[in-house]
Amino acid sequence: MLVVKVGGGAGNELDGALRDLAALWTAGERW
Repeated sequence: MLVVKVGGGAGNELDGALRDLAALWTAGERW
């Protein structure tokens, strides 16, 4: 579940979430 926060740190949190999803995606492709 993604929680979108409205504020100055929203961009960084979203970027971090996208990076985590990308890492999980690549890990899943490797298996």
